[in-house]
Amino acid sequence: MRWLLLGDWHPLLRDPLDLLRLSFAVSSAAFLLTGHPAIAGHMFVDFLVVVAAKRLNMPRLFDLLFVLGWATQSWGNAAGLFDLNHCTNIRLGKTNDVCLGYDNFVHVVIPLTSIAPIYVLGLRLGVLPDIGKETVWRQRLGTVLFAVLGVMSIEYLNEIWEYVAVNWFDLNLQIGYSDTIHDMALGVLGSVGGGVLLWVWAARRWPTDRKPGVRLSRVDESGSTAATDARRSAPQPGRRREARG
Repeated sequence: MRWLLLGDWHPLLRDPLDLLRLSFAVSSAAFLLTGHPAIAGHMFVDFLVVVAAKRLNMPRLFDLLFVLGWATQSWGNAAGLFDLNHCTNIRLGKTNDVCLGYDNFVHVVIPLTSIAPIYVLGLRLGVLPDIGKETVWRQRLGTVLFAVLGVMSIEYLNEIWEYVAVNWFDLNLQIGYSDTIHDMALGVLGSVGGGVLLWVWAARRWPTDRKPGVRLSRVDESGSTAATDARRSAPQPGRRREARG
């Protein structure tokens, strides 16, 4: 069971995390075959994103968070969950009502779960230090701030893309000044939450690399060796041992 969950099955398909990644591609092909090319294209792009994160070889926990975080956007778009929106009577300012919807949830989750791959990318490129080895709190704080601001920048680029998609490609997206500011505020909230996660990562001195998987051969050897020794020592039926004088 440990090998199934934490093992290295194959270089191309290592563990259940790679199965989750593969589900994006399988779902993309299924939507394409059933006549939904727009959803298929969106999910295929998401598949490329999570596969790119695999190349960073980051710890399994943060890899899992990123895949699940990206799945909220991909599957939410496929299931039409972004259309779920409930506006309350609570006023934010003079004219804007507070609206709660799936879109708000995704705008928090994506930045929060993207902090780890952004940091590890900077580490692999040599522009960020290894937080698992730092001892000075100022260096740790600077690393966290750099990663948080990087995630915020990606969130802002996403808002620019929504404007371009609506005005240039006629996509049906909800945009506006209030909506953009609201989404950016949620992105800041998610980024700060990811920064707290990164700080805990540094404080606990957790590794920045993916640990080698559990090897099935070791389990086999520990179980099969004892069984083999027991079979060798046990008398064989139908055979008698000769006494030596």
